[in-house]
Amino acid sequence: MDRAGHVRSEITNILIDTVPPEPFIISSDISGWTNNNSPVLNFHAADTTSGIERYELIINGISRGNIQSGYRVAELEDGIHEIEVLAVDGAGNVTGSKITAYIDCTRPEDFELTANITGWSNNNTPELMFETTDNLSGIARYELSVDGVSWVEISSSQKVAELSDGIQKLIVRAVDNAGNHTSADITVYIDTKPPAVLNDCRIIPGKNSMEGLWATGDTDIFIFHVELTIEGSTSAFSTADTSFRRDGFVPNTLMSFRARAEDHAGNLGPWTETNPVLIGFAFQPVSCDPAETNLIEYENVKIMIPGVCLAEDVYAVMITEIESEELDKRSANPIIGPMYSFTTFLKDGEGNLTEQRHTQFEEDILIIIEYDESLAPNGFPESSLAVFSYDEMWGRWFREKKPA
Repeated sequence: MDRAGHVRSEITNILIDTVPPEPFIISSDISGWTNNNSPVLNFHAADTTSGIERYELIINGISRGNIQSGYRVAELEDGIHEIEVLAVDGAGNVTGSKITAYIDCTRPEDFELTANITGWSNNNTPELMFETTDNLSGIARYELSVDGVSWVEISSSQKVAELSDGIQKLIVRAVDNAGNHTSADITVYIDTKPPAVLNDCRIIPGKNSMEGLWATGDTDIFIFHVELTIEGSTSAFSTADTSFRRDGFVPNTLMSFRARAEDHAGNLGPWTETNPVLIGFAFQPVSCDPAETNLIEYENVKIMIPGVCLAEDVYAVMITEIESEELDKRSANPIIGPMYSFTTFLKDGEGNLTEQRHTQFEEDILIIIEYDESLAPNGFPESSLAVFSYDEMWGRWFREKKPA
């Protein structure tokens, strides 16, 4: 109204909103300890009066500006972070919602993995020892893999499940509560298969000595164990060789031995036992089977007789060494090796053995005689050596016509 009494009226609406937005929650793609340091925030607040004007982000008490639902937080450092979203309505009223983010993107400390076996072993359930720490979220568990693909939970000093033979790479990883992991590995060598039975286990007797021999097809033998029995008394020893020699016996000493192999993993093969032999004699039963060749061995002498050469009643062949001054005198040439006697034995229908000093063979047989080169005169050519046999009927030595 002015001084003249004129009146003008106007209506103004005043909107009053003193009620903050409704409470709301923040949902995220993280929970507990996590190695996701850029979580996504989802939220929605309602205000029935003035409506929601904006959302503000607060991290650890510091404003990060306005955001919308679905916002991905910039990379957070390792540690515990308080994340708050403020819903602001048109009147400036505020409602806040908070979550706590536990961020750990650092893997556990490196560690060493050891086992209670070394080298080749027949223990296919070894124990593994390991331990490490995690400075933030802590160690959640340890996991084991044999193939590098599948994993099972394991604890230190626990035996692993049965491993197959061969070279195995075992991997243990330490997993923290955020899912980070650190791995360590160890290679184990497993062999649970024992060596095979030894082949061709035998004794080669001599005049005052013996040589024990055997063969094996295994390639991973570490050592051989031998039990030698002499006149009923047994002694044990081990050797890396496939033979051994003993000297100083008197003739007719009875002996035998048995042997078995041990591989690099400690597996023991079965025992193989020889037939008993007498020192001073090589007595070998033979076969007249045309498909077989008989081998008779004495110190420095080998005889190979094809079965086709033998009559059916020939049971055995014997080699022995003889000493005779008379036979030495009858030789026109110096003798640089021992004299050997070869004898066959016949068996009759009742099992009785008869010595046959003169045997006629159907075909040639092979006799190999070794000699000591040091006994030959200096400069004496090997081509001049000869093999002689003594004929009792003629009482003289005859040179063999077919020396090898």
